Amino acid sequence: MKVADVASHPSLHQPHTLIFFIATLVCLAVAVLPPLFLKRDRSWERRVAWSGTGGAALCAFLASVPDWKLGIGLSLFIWGMTVFTAYFTTPYIKIRGKIYAFHIQDSQPDPSPAATAPPGIDGRDYDRAPDSYGGSVTAIKLWWLGVPTTAMFAFGVVGYFIDKEKPWIAAAGGAVIVLAAIGLGHGDASWGYPVARGQRVQFAIISIITLGVFTVLYLIAYRAGSRWPLRLEQSFEYRAHPRHQKRYP
Repeated sequence: MKVADVASHPSLHQPHTLIFFIATLVCLAVAVLPPLFLKRDRSWERRVAWSGTGGAALCAFLASVPDWKLGIGLSLFIWGMTVFTAYFTTPYIKIRGKIYAFHIQDSQPDPSPAATAPPGIDGRDYDRAPDSYGGSVTAIKLWWLGVPTTAMFAFGVVGYFIDKEKPWIAAAGGAVIVLAAIGLGHGDASWGYPVARGQRVQFAIISIITLGVFTVLYLIAYRAGSRWPLRLEQSFEYRAHPRHQKRYP
């Protein structure tokens, strides 16, 4: 019975497990390293990244044989982490011709030497994302990201009041929520944006999560930003939006 139990669980002492474990690492390296050091077109980088990921997932599954449940779990983990990372850091997620990415630059269509930009696109006054934060992330994406992020930090604060343990987690979580509310509120008002840059649904959800604390701090900071704005020419916000440069020369 003990022999059967040992045989049913993969171990690096087993040759096939060791081989496919090494193969998994190699495939992951193939998925990550070439796009970093070999600058090619996006299509090539995308093919290399997803081919390496697929190979890593397959090798991880084979390394887990005969424990197929573990193999499926590892494969799904590899795919999940890769997709998550790709969405936030690369333009590699492309489905039916549309690129899905967190950052604006990564979300743009693949460049083509033969393609010509529409009139005005290359002009100095063109702003492809007028509501973006620093020209990097659109308001809708940033505020939706803020929902689970705020929930995570709020959970740490609530956890302290329940079990009275790890006060530093509660302090850190509370500090992040406070600083985010003040920073976003003052910044949005300073540059003349509406509250939460128009993202009312996410703003309401975050308000519920934080029992109104985020909302109160945000609105106080927003009011302060309206009266005492801070508009630095060196800021990403100023440099990203031509209208700011015209309005606040």
